[in-house]
Amino acid sequence: MAGVLLILYVETHWILNCVLHQDTDATRLLHLGEPDGRVCMPAFCVAEAIARFRTLEGEARSFREQLKGKRREAGRMDLAVAQRLAVALETAIREQDLLIQTLPGELGTFMDQLFSGGVERIPESHEIVRRSNELVETLDVSRGDALVLATNVEHASARSGDLRTFLSGNTKDFGASTPAGAVLRGMGVKVLARTSDALALIAATSCRDV
Repeated sequence: MAGVLLILYVETHWILNCVLHQDTDATRLLHLGEPDGRVCMPAFCVAEAIARFRTLEGEARSFREQLKGKRREAGRMDLAVAQRLAVALETAIREQDLLIQTLPGELGTFMDQLFSGGVERIPESHEIVRRSNELVETLDVSRGDALVLATNVEHASARSGDLRTFLSGNTKDFGASTPAGAVLRGMGVKVLARTSDALALIAATSCRDV
């Protein structure tokens, strides 16, 4: 494997996994660098992740209002169990407030690490947009998924001599058995669903290079 670089493509789900701490291994990829490998992602994914994050913040605030409503309902009942529930809901509201306050800082910290690290952000181009439009018509994918797929396909096509992999927990849209997965496999890009599998591949590749 000497002279062959492992390229690991990631997308929006990886960003959210890092920010929301949904995958303890995800942030390890921020520190991956040559000769062990290179992490690449469509630059579009950064904006998409921020938009989804704002939606999550809105949902968190909406849930807080629901908790407040339930607390008021419980507080109106002159029953011991209802009063205990009201106290528990008040605690839940405080915890939800803490979550709402914490989320922006987690996003900020990740963005700082992303832009100061070695992750390559692949910019859009006319060729990528053209291919994306074709994928929307030929595959049953959203415009955003088509743009992610087109970006990775264009980038990977120029690096046929490297070991190319695509990591996505979004198995519904990018899983190995999906049309998008078939496109990637057809180009020789290995499709992975778990970060642990990506890290195992990185370690195995590094061992062979020694």
